[in-house]
Amino acid sequence: MSYGVYDESGNKLLGLSTPLILRSNQPVYASDSLSLKRSVAKRPVQRWEISCEGVKFNGGERYFFTELMAKGFTQAYKLTFPQLNPARPIFTESTHNVGNTAIAGASTLSISGTIEQGSFVRFGNHTKIYVILNDITNGGIAQIYPPLIQEVPSGTTMYYEQKTFGYFYLNTDSIQGITYEDGMLCNFGKLNFLEKV
Repeated sequence: MSYGVYDESGNKLLGLSTPLILRSNQPVYASDSLSLKRSVAKRPVQRWEISCEGVKFNGGERYFFTELMAKGFTQAYKLTFPQLNPARPIFTESTHNVGNTAIAGASTLSISGTIEQGSFVRFGNHTKIYVILNDITNGGIAQIYPPLIQEVPSGTTMYYEQKTFGYFYLNTDSIQGITYEDGMLCNFGKLNFLEKV
């Protein structure tokens, strides 16, 4: 499974093209006092945002177009999440298990196996995407960002690499249609996806 937009049956509808912009959106308020002391506060919510162009994939553009017309801006699309270094295969497996139950709001959890810092992951009991903040070799305590949005029970599968998918809304500033470039080739233009939280 490569990076792109998929239907619920696992059929690839559209690839994600570079340049691809990945942003972490966490609302932050900052102000400076008259003595120039800075005060910063952040909200305990976060979502990932992806901006890219779609790449046609073996005639999949007709399927993505019909998905686009059916879902529009009101329903979420299934996307495989891009990894920081997709050109280098790091692991032969793409799942691990959670050791001890981790409560909602936790920033650490126990996992089995080996995973590299900077890997994006999701858990079997929900589809929020997290990033691993430290290297884990043969099991250990993983630091994650953002903090868990819900409890992850012991034994839950953690997915990474090509199995890291999430659900994203198409931002309303995206074009909802196709541009024909020469009568045959088509282009969906810039697509902006916002993680469903």
